[in-house]
Amino acid sequence: MMKWGLCTTIVLYWVFLHHGHAQPLDEDTKKLIDEMFEEQTATLLEDFQRQLEIFDRSVYEQLEGFNYNVLNKLKLEHSDKLFPTECTKGMYVDPSFFPPPYVEISDVNPGVLCDYVTDGGGWIIIQKRPSVFTSFDRSWEEYKNGFGTFSEEYYMGNERIHEMTNRAQFELRIDLGYGEDLQYSQYASFKLGDESEGYTLMIGAFQPESTGIDFFQNLDGTKFSTKDRDNDENKSGNCAMLDKGGWWYTTCVGGTLSLNGRFQASDYGLNFREMKIREITAV
Repeated sequence: MMKWGLCTTIVLYWVFLHHGHAQPLDEDTKKLIDEMFEEQTATLLEDFQRQLEIFDRSVYEQLEGFNYNVLNKLKLEHSDKLFPTECTKGMYVDPSFFPPPYVEISDVNPGVLCDYVTDGGGWIIIQKRPSVFTSFDRSWEEYKNGFGTFSEEYYMGNERIHEMTNRAQFELRIDLGYGEDLQYSQYASFKLGDESEGYTLMIGAFQPESTGIDFFQNLDGTKFSTKDRDNDENKSGNCAMLDKGGWWYTTCVGGTLSLNGRFQASDYGLNFREMKIREITAV
């Protein structure tokens, strides 16, 4: 209180003095009053700045706590809207946007990677391999739980794919990019069994309008194999280990075309590959 009282007195006297209403003072006295005025003004500004910073911190902490509580409540009650699991109900439905938007990953809901552009949109991307040189030579657990990132190589995970494809009927599309040339292979239905069944592939008819090859010819009912879990029909070796990638294998040479395997001569010029599913009807 004394600081503010003294400062107020000096300020008022300074104003009175410099407006010529006081008796003339000698220059030394004027200089002393001016210095005191400047010093007290600087002190006032420093105090004000400190109080403002304290106030800002207090408001920020309160808002941060409020936002944290509100967002947590929203995540728990409406996680399907904040972090959608269906690309037909996504946050960024914009058909003019390409490449497909990346939906944020949440601790509550792992989210999905959507393609809103291709063939009317609504696709959930389950595998994304931007380069044939990125290794998909992973373990059973990695293929089970998923790996990679939305912006680079990505595999959703067989467990999630199984859960999704068993709550609704899905079609499957595979896109291959060779420079500006796009080839696609489409299937009427796609479903995976559970882990105890080896994530058995249940694939529908290859669609005649497809411009690419049939990757799943004669593979319906085949179990998934990885380098540490051999479920293929080959008796002389593990196809996933030889091909450097997990897949639904029957034979190791010629009979199976894997999108997760090692680089092949036919892959020259291939700059991306994607597997995506789209819901047709609820089960």
